Amino acid sequence: MARKQRQWALLVVACLAACTNGCLNYPRDNQVIDSKATNVAFEGFYYNVPSAEVRPLVKNNVSGTFDVIPHAPILTGTTPYVDNAGETWYSFAASDVVIPAAPQ
Repeated sequence: MARKQRQWALLVVACLAACTNGCLNYPRDNQVIDSKATNVAFEGFYYNVPSAEVRPLVKNNVSGTFDVIPHAPILTGTTPYVDNAGETWYSFAASDVVIPAAPQ
């Protein structure tokens, strides 16, 4: 049973356009989510694109593939955050992402 609970790990973020110019604050890379019954916070920053769609992906540790988690669109904000290097970032967040149950 424990193996089935750990077979999905929330891992990365991908933009609708398949760009990878972002950073994820939570969950951390390779963090294993033990329960598929509770909401997981999904938040971070996306580089230089306001109102961009980001999608949470889940890695299946059994097959090694990545799948998009079904969720309403998650958009980056429109308020720019400028870092110390002068680069512009836009935040995104969703507090209701649920890991899909593994097929039986």
